[in-house]
Amino acid sequence: MLRVYVAAPYPCADKARAAHRELDAIGIQATSAWAEEARGQEQLSDAFCEDQRKLWERNAEMLADSHALLALSEPAGGGEFFVEIGMAIRSAIPVVWVGTRRVLSCYSGRVRVLGTLEDALVVLGRAARLETTDRTAIRREIMPSLR
Repeated sequence: MLRVYVAAPYPCADKARAAHRELDAIGIQATSAWAEEARGQEQLSDAFCEDQRKLWERNAEMLADSHALLALSEPAGGGEFFVEIGMAIRSAIPVVWVGTRRVLSCYSGRVRVLGTLEDALVVLGRAARLETTDRTAIRREIMPSLR
């Protein structure tokens, strides 16, 4: 089963949860547990350092275990969202970018920029239909420039 990590700014966790439901409907496993747990405003300053470290490690492991990253870009987004994008790019995990905001990473050759979540679901759905966990085959399906 194709595994996709959904990255979004923390205040947009509701959009990430909605994307989880859409992915599930087409047979794709969302690995971004942070979105299911997120409520209200992010309060990292109130957490113990050890708790923060464990959250970061868990998210990093979930991302590393994913076949692709779905980036839900928002105009005011930043912080950890961009760290996750960078981690995916450096790990050769294809990024499917949705939203009008563009950053330099969008031009790395490992990011596919699409206009809507529906467009992203079509691309990810095609990758899921390959019925393989071969990362190279999945990457080629998501990133046409690699074919």
